[in-house]
Amino acid sequence: MDFDLVEKMDIGKGKFWVHTQDDVISFPIKETHGYEQNGCKVCLDLVSELSDISTGSIGAPDDWSAVQVRTDIGETVFKKAVDAGAIELKPIDEGKFGLEMLTKLAKSKKEKAMKVIDERKAMGLPVPYKASSEKEDPLANV
Repeated sequence: MDFDLVEKMDIGKGKFWVHTQDDVISFPIKETHGYEQNGCKVCLDLVSELSDISTGSIGAPDDWSAVQVRTDIGETVFKKAVDAGAIELKPIDEGKFGLEMLTKLAKSKKEKAMKVIDERKAMGLPVPYKASSEKEDPLANV
């Protein structure tokens, strides 16, 4: 495949999708794990927990995005966008898996990352932040 022809890449339905003007190719997401950056393996945050607003497709109906508003500033911005007609709302629970799937995957991401962090610490390798055994429980907010 000529990567100059790629118009869009997406992840959905357990697959990695590559769209060109003439073709759509997909393969199981599990086949992409060997290409992950090392930092992704120790990242605890699938859903951008420190952001004012985060979006993603996990748990959302096809062709929709799940939106999580976490702060007063985020709420103000989001409400203005909705009031202006820039955003159409639909409850996440109307999706195939809804909020339950999003929560499950966020927790799974943290658990996998903690295993890698603990392995790195046991080998004396650096980790990017304090692990749960030191101060905080990263699963507490899932």
